[in-house]
Amino acid sequence: RARWVNVSTHQGPVRAVAFVVNRHMTATYAGRPGDDDVFRVVSTAEGHYGTCSEYVVETAASLEAAGIADRALSQLARRLRDARESRGPD
Repeated sequence: RARWVNVSTHQGPVRAVAFVVNRHMTATYAGRPGDDDVFRVVSTAEGHYGTCSEYVVETAASLEAAGIADRALSQLARRLRDARESRGPD
C-alpha cells in the first residue's frame, strides 16, 4: 500500500510516496517472485496511463541518468527492451 515517507536527497529532505508491504502478514504476502514471473507480469500489464513495461523502462533510464544504480530494475528494463525489439514494430 502507498505511504508518505520522509526521504533524504542531495537537495535536502522531501516527502515522497513509497509502496510498502508487510512481509509478516503471511496471509497476504506472496513472497518474492522469481525474475521470470516479474518479467511475465510487467511485460503484459497495462492500465489507463500506459504499459507497465514502458513505465519500468522509463524509470530505469531516469534513475541511470540521475546516477542512481538499481541493478535489478536495469536488468528488467534491458530484458523488456530486448523483447520489444525482437517483436518488431507494433
